[in-house]
Amino acid sequence: MQDLTTDDTAILSAGVKGPLEFDSHAPTIILEVGERTLSEWQGLAGLNAEDAPLMDGTFNDSIMGYYGRILLHHIATASERAFALDDLSLQAIMLGIGTRLMAQISQTGTSAPRPARVNTNRIAEAKVYIDQNLSDRDLCVESISSAIGLSAPRFTDLFKEHEGETPYAYVLRQRTKRAHLLICETARPFAIIAFECGFSSAAHLSTVVKRQFGASPKAIRNR
Repeated sequence: MQDLTTDDTAILSAGVKGPLEFDSHAPTIILEVGERTLSEWQGLAGLNAEDAPLMDGTFNDSIMGYYGRILLHHIATASERAFALDDLSLQAIMLGIGTRLMAQISQTGTSAPRPARVNTNRIAEAKVYIDQNLSDRDLCVESISSAIGLSAPRFTDLFKEHEGETPYAYVLRQRTKRAHLLICETARPFAIIAFECGFSSAAHLSTVVKRQFGASPKAIRNR
C-alpha cells in the first residue's frame, strides 16, 4: 500500500486501459469515474459537460486526500473483518471527493488541473540531461528515459507530442548545432570536436555537418 500521508488523488475515466505514469510517486488512491457519476458531480456543482469535462490526472488537495484515506480505511477494515462494505458510506465518501473536485473546477474556471500524462517538466529534465551528456556516444532513448523516470515508449510519445520530433532527431540536431559552434569559434581538431559532441569519428562529424549545413567542417571554418 502506498504512503497514506500524501494528498494525491488520481481521477481516471472509466474503462481506461494500459500502464499508468505519474509525476513522482504513485497517488494515495486511484478512482475510476464513469459518465453517470461525473454527471452527478457536475450537477451538484452547477456545471455542465462543456464547463468541466473529465480529464485523467492526479490532483494534490488535502480534502480530497482526506476522503481518499477514509475510503482506503473502510476497504481495509472490511477486508480484515470479512464483512461487506457499507454502500451508503462509500457513496458519501465518493460524493465528498466529487463535490470537492467540481468546486475547484468552478472556482478556477478551468476544466481540471494539468493531467499527469502531460508533463512539461519531464521534457525540460530530458533536455538538460541531453545537453549534459551530448559527448556520450551511448546516449539513447533508453538512457534518457531512465534518467527522468519514464519508460522509453512513454518518453518517446511525450517528447514527440511536445517537441514535434523524436528524441533521436533532437539529440542529433543538438550535437550538430554544438559541433557547428565549435568549428566556427575554436581551432580544435575536428576529431576532438567529434568526440566532444558524441560523433563516432571526424568522418561521421563531416557527413552530418555537410548534410545539415551544406558544407564540410573545413569549408565552414575557412569562411
